[in-house]
Amino acid sequence: MGVCIIDLKREQAVMQGQKFSNDDDKMLYLERTPVKSRDGNGQFGDDINDEEGTKVKLLQRADLKPEVHFFGQIVGGVNFGHDDGLFCEMIVETGPKWEMITPTKTYQTQTCYSEEGEMYYWCHPFDIHYKAAELSGWPKAIFRVWRLDNSGKIDIISYGECSFPRVSGFSKIECETWSPIADWKSNSFSFFLGNNPRLSSADITEKKRHARDNLSSRSSGKIVLEFEVILKNFKRLGLT
Repeated sequence: MGVCIIDLKREQAVMQGQKFSNDDDKMLYLERTPVKSRDGNGQFGDDINDEEGTKVKLLQRADLKPEVHFFGQIVGGVNFGHDDGLFCEMIVETGPKWEMITPTKTYQTQTCYSEEGEMYYWCHPFDIHYKAAELSGWPKAIFRVWRLDNSGKIDIISYGECSFPRVSGFSKIECETWSPIADWKSNSFSFFLGNNPRLSSADITEKKRHARDNLSSRSSGKIVLEFEVILKNFKRLGLT
């Protein structure tokens, strides 16, 4: 069993008749955690214990933080114009006030082969959980699509970026990707060596967004993602 936050106005009986303010800014909540007392007599210091042996802790509204749980899959990619094997790398970026609970922020799919015009099915799962001190810097994904040719060489063929859904429930997103257009010298190397033009620094897609204003690019394929989103404490904090 997990932690349950309960409005105090519906649980005043548990608090043995104590009176609390009904002001929304000073609203108190009960945090119930089903654990056993350390000394066997149901004592937890300043915490309150109900008859079921549940640890009950008082929380003010300021103690609550919004939490967001994203889980789903990188379904696949389509319209990349290649017959080699492709795999996808996803890097999750957020603002500085976001705390990642799950340890993984980078996901890489397996290599998939497909006929031209058909989808590359990766079906790679992800599970991402955050606590946020502020809502600015909502999570977004940075994508790099890699090609594996017959000689075993890998090369980036396209880049992409999309924001995560902001509503709870199921969402399906199609992320358009792009490839940089190089000068004549790089295009000559690409023609004779089979290398695709790539960015000199990954910061252009992650941090130095203004650098893309002077970057020439062309549309590439698109990546299909499926999300399930769970929002916690948003209604209690008046967030939408």
